[in-house]
Amino acid sequence: MTRTTQATNVIVPLQSLLIAMSDGVLITDEIGRRTYANPALSDLVGVDPCAPANDTGAPAWIEVGQHDRYNEFLERAKAGEIGEEILSLEWTLVSATGRRVAALMKLIPMKRTTAGPVPMLWLIVPDRTPANGAVLRSQRERDLEETLSRIGEELSKAGVVAENSMPSPNLERPELARLSPRERDVLEHLLDGHRVSTISQRLEVSEHTVRNHLKSMFRKLGVHSQPELIDFARDGNRPT
Repeated sequence: MTRTTQATNVIVPLQSLLIAMSDGVLITDEIGRRTYANPALSDLVGVDPCAPANDTGAPAWIEVGQHDRYNEFLERAKAGEIGEEILSLEWTLVSATGRRVAALMKLIPMKRTTAGPVPMLWLIVPDRTPANGAVLRSQRERDLEETLSRIGEELSKAGVVAENSMPSPNLERPELARLSPRERDVLEHLLDGHRVSTISQRLEVSEHTVRNHLKSMFRKLGVHSQPELIDFARDGNRPT
């Protein structure tokens, strides 16, 4: 089965679910072409988010100063260098009328891989805080986590399972026995796609404490980064 066929098998059933999302959804294919956007994203930017057709460059509704950043993530995806299952990114969107909107995006590889290009799903949650209110990063991240949970629930109800979805890791493996109960808590949240700031809120500890737990796990398991820790927790592979 070709990569294009695999991508289509995943994207088509998702469209019926994501079209009703109140948050923006963008899908780019394996070479970076924008292939799908839901109505919420069209309403937000005031234009067709996928136009012009078959374009792999940064869309006009992403602020010019962030075009290089957008293209960098597409190049990393094409090179198979996005090891994280979910990346949280801050961006500025620009509507057709010039209105600038602060937003958070979740960049989600549609199938997990260590090499080769993958289609990407971009989940975009605009900052809906009143203009005279404080913009709290933690609240915006919680909004994204809740949105991802809603997508997961709807996928489960519909029985839609991506062909290459990963099984839940076995945290009772002997290799992980050296972890403390608190380190296991941090690891479980990390495997669910949460960032350090969100983990600290959920466990009611400081971000510094979460990072110390991560450093301790790196040392105990012989890994050097969060992506390596996730890979080892899922399949036991240490970096070569």
